[in-house]
Amino acid sequence: MDKTNQDKLGRQSQLILLKTKSCALTQIKLFQEKLDNHDNEILDAVSGLSGGVLSKGSTCGVVFSGALSLAMLLDNKVVNWTNQHEIALHNQIRDYIVWFEENYKSSLCRERIKLDLWTAKGVAKLLLPQKIIKCLSHTKGSMLYLSSMIEE
Repeated sequence: MDKTNQDKLGRQSQLILLKTKSCALTQIKLFQEKLDNHDNEILDAVSGLSGGVLSKGSTCGVVFSGALSLAMLLDNKVVNWTNQHEIALHNQIRDYIVWFEENYKSSLCRERIKLDLWTAKGVAKLLLPQKIIKCLSHTKGSMLYLSSMIEE
């Protein structure tokens, strides 16, 4: 993917995140658009994963939806699943999580943004520029990583 398309994709991910307020939903929505495979049930399923699965601070919604995106990509390419396909998917997901943790220091939302999203104060602080910029940056970086998988 050339630099112009990378910048465009990065801006798209950030705009969708600002609109939806859901990192997980942003990731899946963009990935479905790139695959031209729209599934509202998947969008509904991931909508509660932001903030570390129901705002509990656990696995980041970007990480979870990135793993789901990899599964969607492989499912789009493979007609008859075998054990080898499952192994390949597990390896891709592992590599993605390792990449995410190396680049953003953790795959846990609470460790990255350091907020308790079950409190009004925590949610309000998420709107502070230094907090939302992290989510915007991680969503953009993740989408760029995953889009390179589409082109392979």
